[in-house]
Amino acid sequence: MVLIAGDQAAVHAATMWKIRFDHFTRDIQFVTCSELQATAEVFRYAEGGDPNGEEFVGGVNYGDLTLERGQDQDEQLNNWWQEVHSVVNNGGEPGNRYKHDGELILLNWDRTDGPKWDLVRAFPKDFKPVSGLDAGNKTSPVMTSVVLGLKQWEYVGIG
Repeated sequence: MVLIAGDQAAVHAATMWKIRFDHFTRDIQFVTCSELQATAEVFRYAEGGDPNGEEFVGGVNYGDLTLERGQDQDEQLNNWWQEVHSVVNNGGEPGNRYKHDGELILLNWDRTDGPKWDLVRAFPKDFKPVSGLDAGNKTSPVMTSVVLGLKQWEYVGIG
């Protein structure tokens, strides 16, 4: 990540979320995070002449997770995106090479860890290495945004 000339502390104080993954050297903090979403796939089954039948859950789909305005000084997200790009372009081992497990953490007002969610087999689907850049303001840091696809998420608890 490139810092243009800005006051990093001003952005850091605004972050409310952080992610940590098994292949990262340190956490990355973000200002905003989309809703965690899970939707049950439902099918209807009627047996024995029952005209209405009953609904049953056939599976669960987990929505993408969008994190915006983060600071990635180590370029960990960029490197992860490059792994995905390399696999797609070179026909490498899909999945095992670029999907990782991690945590999503909501920060408390005093900057301590709050509620946590496990992210299972996540990978970057959309990556913006310089979103939120204001070319007219030389004190604004370059921000990173990412959309993560994931197999599932699970609430872990607080702290």
